[in-house]
Amino acid sequence: MKKAIFIFSLLMLAGFSVWAQEPGTPRSDARQNAQRVRIHEGRADGDLTKRETSLLNKEQRHIRRSEHRAKTDGNVTVAERRKLDRKQDRANRHIHRAKTMEQSNLINKERHRSVPFFFRYLTMLAPGLQLNLRSLQLLCLTE
Repeated sequence: MKKAIFIFSLLMLAGFSVWAQEPGTPRSDARQNAQRVRIHEGRADGDLTKRETSLLNKEQRHIRRSEHRAKTDGNVTVAERRKLDRKQDRANRHIHRAKTMEQSNLINKERHRSVPFFFRYLTMLAPGLQLNLRSLQLLCLTE
């Protein structure tokens, strides 16, 4: 009898320990880790500027805080999961756009400010001219 009570109490203890764990959001955690890796790779490859990286990391912190708030009551509801998924979808789009931004459409913002207005004005007037930002040279694409 004592052995049965002991086994029963161990099973109850194990059941309570599983129940007491924080609510799991493994899919959300995996997505957030993947996004964090993509941001760091983008910064290392030079696809992301320092400012873009800081903005994307700020967005990731916001998602982590939202996830923590959802877990505080001990149960992540379906609505909270949807909200987290939407935030991660939005962050995913932001990372993709920042990494694949065409340099021809958005001339690197930091360098664009340092380019004299005259050169920018010439490239707007003559579509055949292209501005080399590194050497500030105008290149004629048509002959």
